[in-house]
Amino acid sequence: LSDPVFLLIVLARQDGDARLGMAISRRHARTAVERNRIKRLVREAFRLHRASLPPVDIVVMLRGPTAGTARVVLREGLMRLFGLLEERNPD
Repeated sequence: LSDPVFLLIVLARQDGDARLGMAISRRHARTAVERNRIKRLVREAFRLHRASLPPVDIVVMLRGPTAGTARVVLREGLMRLFGLLEERNPD
């Protein structure tokens, strides 16, 4: 799954809860402050959707530079992507 900012790589699992991994590179988020801000947003979006996600492994990556991207845009993109994953839940 992807949007203009994020790329989610999803791998189905047999059982258990959804798990989250992040690969937020310095190439796309230059400063540590920016990388940490993005990681906090990703963790928060995952936490809000975790209970309704299917058993999958999710790796969140950036598709391009995020400098100047508003926090609201990042949050809405993440919520939409995690919402799409919820819809694909067969339960």
